[in-house]
Amino acid sequence: MKPTVSARVSVGLVLVALCGAAVGMDVSPAAGPGVPPARRVPADPIPASLPDSVYWRLTTELSEPGGEFPYDNFVSNESAFEDVLPQLQATAQPGGAYIGVGPEQNFSYIAAMRPRIAFVVDIRRAAAIQHLLCKALFELSPDRAEFVSRLFSRPRPAALSTAPANARPEAMFEAYASEPGDRALFDRNLAAVETLLLKTHGFTLSPADLSTLTRLYDAFYRYGPDITYAGSGGPFATFRQMAVVADSGGVQRGFLANEANYQIVRDLQRRNLVVFVVGDFAGPKALRAIGDYLRAHGALVNAFYTSNVEQWLFTPDNTWRQFYANVATLPMDSTSVFVRATPTPAIALSTDASYARTVRVPPAPDPPVFHDALARLGIPSRRLPCTTPPAPRIVLDSVRQADGAVRVVRRPGFRVGPGAGYGDLAVCLASMSDVVRAFEAGLIDRYSQVIAIAR
Repeated sequence: MKPTVSARVSVGLVLVALCGAAVGMDVSPAAGPGVPPARRVPADPIPASLPDSVYWRLTTELSEPGGEFPYDNFVSNESAFEDVLPQLQATAQPGGAYIGVGPEQNFSYIAAMRPRIAFVVDIRRAAAIQHLLCKALFELSPDRAEFVSRLFSRPRPAALSTAPANARPEAMFEAYASEPGDRALFDRNLAAVETLLLKTHGFTLSPADLSTLTRLYDAFYRYGPDITYAGSGGPFATFRQMAVVADSGGVQRGFLANEANYQIVRDLQRRNLVVFVVGDFAGPKALRAIGDYLRAHGALVNAFYTSNVEQWLFTPDNTWRQFYANVATLPMDSTSVFVRATPTPAIALSTDASYARTVRVPPAPDPPVFHDALARLGIPSRRLPCTTPPAPRIVLDSVRQADGAVRVVRRPGFRVGPGAGYGDLAVCLASMSDVVRAFEAGLIDRYSQVIAIAR
């Protein structure tokens, strides 16, 4: 997600809680300086589904007052998410809690982690409305092809009327490339979304909320599958490019990569298990209240996707301290991980000059004394912070040939799509408990130290 330099971090996060804890599970933070010892609590497991009234009560009672952010953040700009998914699946234990940030990339993390409940937290009310829009579209769309049709208000192509479950996403988007936006279809879809949210679920949305819903949905209609983080243009990948990106082995793992991944996310949405909360990473209530909820239900946080939010907490206000204090209250264990995006040096070469100036490239590695102090606590670290992906990504794209045939092209390297001239964000894992221990020990005072604690 694109950063800001505002004093108060105005970045949304998506918290997805996966629960499957047994009675008596240890849900306290891992032992370390300032972290309370393990304790056992009676588990009241998170239900298989939430009634509409409970779902809506959680969205309001766990929230903080909303704030501002200068960008709509329609879609993600982090194409490196594919690279970390296999390691995330191997590291994080199933049946725990996943915490993430941003728009649709969280659906891919959800598909990989197979969560049971999701708490989507963002400082902007508009982000809440966008996730409610997505919730409705998932519920209304029985398969991937229908979801894409409704999201962009494009008629479903005849070629996709019986699309197989293993159909490649680039073939699906190629079929939609010849379908222009249909305003009448948009109007019908919008009416169906409003009916589902207001009448079927009984959610309370104000006139301002409904106006925001229309504005956001209209952006997806106008820009279509080529919508970017900022809407159109800029140094960002498009929704379509993000949907077809693959990992370094050429495997596509996103939520639209196959029907099974899509159905994992849709099933959660239909059971009201993706709950939105308005809040701030460094705020006084939202994260702590979510932690209390998970603890009361015997659930651990297994993964917390922060995007590059941590980077912007290290502002003159130093709100990073409040954030890590909040994290220390979350139920976790030694396998709980941060999934974080970090800027690469290539960002300095961005074709968007203002973006290149705004994004702060991580400084030189910290001196050995810092790493030695971590080692004495048993905390592993990188002498060179994770500022490049573990391996070049492969972008699977479809290109129509002169004879009309469609050929799939594997594009190696950091760039996403032809002519994308921007530095990307790397995605890495780090132990949550290690970061909390380093914080409690007073070893952290700048961002480069945070990203040095990485697996």
